[in-house]
Amino acid sequence: MSIKSAGVILISLLISPVSQAKSRIPPIEESLISKVSIEPQSPIELARVLVWNTHKEVDGPWEEDFLRISDGKNIILLQEALQNDLSESLVKQLHNYDIHFGISFINGDGEGTGVANITQGLTNNIVPIRSQGKEPGSINVGIGGTPKMSFYQAVQLANGKSLSIVNIHALNSASNEKYQEQIKDALEHVDCDSGPAIVAGDFNTLPHNLFTGGDRKPFLFGFMEEKGLKMVDFGDQTADMAVDYPGGVNAGVLDYAFVCGAEVVQPKVYGDVNSSDHKPFGFSLRFY
Repeated sequence: MSIKSAGVILISLLISPVSQAKSRIPPIEESLISKVSIEPQSPIELARVLVWNTHKEVDGPWEEDFLRISDGKNIILLQEALQNDLSESLVKQLHNYDIHFGISFINGDGEGTGVANITQGLTNNIVPIRSQGKEPGSINVGIGGTPKMSFYQAVQLANGKSLSIVNIHALNSASNEKYQEQIKDALEHVDCDSGPAIVAGDFNTLPHNLFTGGDRKPFLFGFMEEKGLKMVDFGDQTADMAVDYPGGVNAGVLDYAFVCGAEVVQPKVYGDVNSSDHKPFGFSLRFY
């Protein structure tokens, strides 16, 4: 669905624990909420990207970290974001950005949770993509399981091409079959032969058969290569990206970025950020 309206709908990105009251999954046509900048957007020349799973703020307030590391970025991709009026003040500090929120489900407090794309640059298209598979419903009372949300967004570049952006929060404890189905659906619109692309987010590539009964990385890396996408290499910083689960379980690296049609410049992991169990990371892209 294309963004036509210039009306402003304030959304927030505050993260908080899921309510134990009854949750609900909205219709897909109601899963996109946007705040479109009233300032005219210009095509992007150099993409400055930030990716972060903010983990529903269970690890502490994240607003100060977010404002610091997002400074100067023009493409910000968040996972586990929450639509919540309490962080309206944060949203108001994001000047000249389009903010798109993709709702996976609405918790018992009436707050939508999902992914958020915060971008500068003229958006040609924005499509919310909900996973067909669902997570078990034990923490999401009343709906018997919740889907995960992804976004496809097309942004105009200064060189005349369109940049495809896919923000993914992948299924965690669903089957590998449902996981693979979600990844393929999320990348349906990506064609590296037609233009550059960024595919990034939390891919939940859990090791040690924690939930899934098998290693997801061979499929994920193989499929990305098949699509013509190359993983962003963070070198020695990669060790900082490992996620620790409760109980001392090291889940390894779950967050990745894959690109095509561009040169990756200055990849960085923000290892000093402790307001989420996921470390934010960033990089810039120079387009061919």
